Amino acid sequence: MKKKRYFRRGLSLLLALALFLPLAGREMVMESSAVTKAEIDALKDKSGSIASQKKEIQSQLKALQADKSSAMKKKQLLEDQIDLTRQEISNINEQIAMYDKLINEKTVELEQAEADEKAQFELFCRRMRYMEEQGEETSYWAILFSSSSFAELLDSYMMIEEIIQYDNKVVDDLVALQEKVTADRTELEEAQTEQEEAKARQLAVQEELKGQEAEVDKLIAEINAQEDVLEEMEAELTAMVDNGCTVLDVVVEHPLYGEITGQLQLSSRYDVQQFLEKAQCAAPLSSLTKGVHIHNLRCPSEEAFQRVRERLTALEILYDP
Repeated sequence: MKKKRYFRRGLSLLLALALFLPLAGREMVMESSAVTKAEIDALKDKSGSIASQKKEIQSQLKALQADKSSAMKKKQLLEDQIDLTRQEISNINEQIAMYDKLINEKTVELEQAEADEKAQFELFCRRMRYMEEQGEETSYWAILFSSSSFAELLDSYMMIEEIIQYDNKVVDDLVALQEKVTADRTELEEAQTEQEEAKARQLAVQEELKGQEAEVDKLIAEINAQEDVLEEMEAELTAMVDNGCTVLDVVVEHPLYGEITGQLQLSSRYDVQQFLEKAQCAAPLSSLTKGVHIHNLRCPSEEAFQRVRERLTALEILYDP
């Protein structure tokens, strides 16, 4: 009887061991450099900070829109905005690269989880087939009732309890693996969606950068043109006062409003420099007539007036219709 009991116990343990071994599937070891969602979220937070700084600069630019004297400040703000936009593009590029890595990792995890689920399902099916094939011979009640003593009954009960625990673990592990497959697939799909959103933002910000660069190029051209106008104005007025003449006013003939006159009263280089400083804050009257204008002068002599004409002709400033 003892031999029979030991044989039954040994058989049950061998059976449990044989069925349990397939559960010890290979574990997936992730690289220490694996991308985490937290790293991508940190990049998104940084991108949000950059966007806030760009918005602040845009508010300052809007406040300066009507101020003609702030061209250089506008230029600086635009350049700061361009720098932030380039940082934003770099940030998005980094996000996309991380998403690439994350998607690759999630794909590997999903494939491994699906393989583990398949193996566990096959184990579950084998166990079910075995129980079905054995029929009454493996009936738990039959095993218990076949005991010839109370001690054997206890041994049989313990064996059945171990088998039930094992069967429950097979089912629980299968359910857990199915849940992991679902979770991994969801995370993969989310990463793919977020990457597509990042790529769309990348295109939008790149277009925004082009617009900003075009705007700053236009402003630089305007600043250069304004500097050219001021340099020509300085040469013109200096030629007049250096020859002893006083520039009384400037007159333009506007096609709609007719003759418009602005008082100047410039008689020295100091006066000219003071006027030019003011001219940096507003467009001159001549801008209304594409640069064509008239100055009334008070000269000490006809010779002084002729010297002014000769100097202006040499500078190619004098308009003689």
